[in-house]
Amino acid sequence: MSNATKLNQFGWGAALNDSNLLTGVALTDVISTKDDKWTFVVGGRYQHIKQNVNISGKTYKEHAFSPAFAVIHKLNDKTSVYANYMQGLTAGDLVDNNYANDGEVLAPYKTKQFEVGAKFNTGKYLTTVSAFQMEQAGTLVETRNGLKYLTSGGKVRNRGLEVSVAGEPREGTRVMGSVMFLNSKYNKSLASYEGNDVMGTPRWQAVARVEQDIKSVEGLSVNLRANYQGPSYIDQWNTYKVGGRVTWDLGARYEFKGFGGHPMTLRADVYNVFNKDYWNAMSNNPAVYVGKGRTAVVSLETKF
Repeated sequence: MSNATKLNQFGWGAALNDSNLLTGVALTDVISTKDDKWTFVVGGRYQHIKQNVNISGKTYKEHAFSPAFAVIHKLNDKTSVYANYMQGLTAGDLVDNNYANDGEVLAPYKTKQFEVGAKFNTGKYLTTVSAFQMEQAGTLVETRNGLKYLTSGGKVRNRGLEVSVAGEPREGTRVMGSVMFLNSKYNKSLASYEGNDVMGTPRWQAVARVEQDIKSVEGLSVNLRANYQGPSYIDQWNTYKVGGRVTWDLGARYEFKGFGGHPMTLRADVYNVFNKDYWNAMSNNPAVYVGKGRTAVVSLETKF
């Protein structure tokens, strides 16, 4: 008797719902002026997506060429500004049994992203300020003859601002912090929630991290991180929402030479140290799920 058969005997096995095969080829060219004041990036990517849905026996194929452009201008040794545009192809969602069209795969969709920003390098700190907009297909919940269907007829527009700072104020001490404001709206959607906030998408997110080397033990460092995520709605109609939260993470990293002189890195991390209880809102279904509690992870990495 095979292992799969044994598992199914006890109800522990399940059939594969779907499988995705994503392939692509990318080509990029970087052009700079002699004084390095201007840098231009021109490129593109050919992507192919094949989705097999075992439940319905359907196969979905889509391909697209996605261009990418960027320009960077150095104002001086410490300041530079940039702008970029890119596209991408993303596999469509698999509809679950909460909808009448259970098992259907929504069509793959293109995303379009614009970004402008500036970088300031003072030596000890690197600060980045950016503004961006991204457009992508969004799911719609439509009601037909009293039944709910999940479709991809709408669009989602994300506009935001992000400020990040990273640096080493003194040798062995590294800090990083970022704050992002995100205005995510349903666009070209059903009239009942046109212009509403996208569910599961908080307006404010922030993270702050500090890492300290332990001088008495070569290769050892410890870190502390605080994560903030603001409130977000759990439905397209913006009727209910989950509250914001702050969680804390602790970690340690030890770098050493292993067998044969190969560099090795041992990591130990504890996420949500204080085991905070919270709810997460889903971004593609009107639902919530319990946030991850205190979690410990140990890993060992080596290079040959």
